[in-house]
Amino acid sequence: MSYSWSSEEHKSRVLELAKSLVGSGVEVILDVWDLNVGQDKYDFMEQMIKDKSIDRVLIISDKLYSEKADGREGGVGTETQIITPAMYDDLGRNKFIPIVFERDEETGKEYLPLYVNGRMYIDLSSDEVFQDGFERLLREIFDKPNLRKPKLGKVPAFLLDDSVDTFEIERKASLVEKALDKNTQRLSYATKEYLDCFIEELKKLSISKRRG
Repeated sequence: MSYSWSSEEHKSRVLELAKSLVGSGVEVILDVWDLNVGQDKYDFMEQMIKDKSIDRVLIISDKLYSEKADGREGGVGTETQIITPAMYDDLGRNKFIPIVFERDEETGKEYLPLYVNGRMYIDLSSDEVFQDGFERLLREIFDKPNLRKPKLGKVPAFLLDDSVDTFEIERKASLVEKALDKNTQRLSYATKEYLDCFIEELKKLSISKRRG
């Protein structure tokens, strides 16, 4: 989890989110748990972002985080320099998940760093949206979307079979009509030709049982 130490309240919210994830079966690596005294914090940041065993990196963004990320300030700025190229290498995948933790009170606009502009994010900015957002986050982590694309079916058989030649049927039907109007001996032959053509084309629409 990448976040800023904006305030004690913010740190507490981040910790509660981490605990909720752990309680839902997600292994969470967090500095307050995993960064030991004497350990290089910048090396820790880099390893957490580049480690291939890490499936997701949550970018917990509030106002201060977005400002430090855009200004490349402090630890957040360092993480941003590491995340940005890694995120571009991750194009087409979803390792990095932006999490909106705060919105502008006047405009309602989400606080997000410029480098995640255009990326889909999860909104956890208030109690009203937290539960839905948290469920969406879990579904994303465990690859269990609420709506899953159906499996590709088979092409309908009628599209693969030869099409019916309606033009020829209509032409022969027209010959029958002309023969009727003229009351000629040609009527019986025209009728037979029409029926033969109709039956031949009708066979193309027949359904046959296939084994297997």
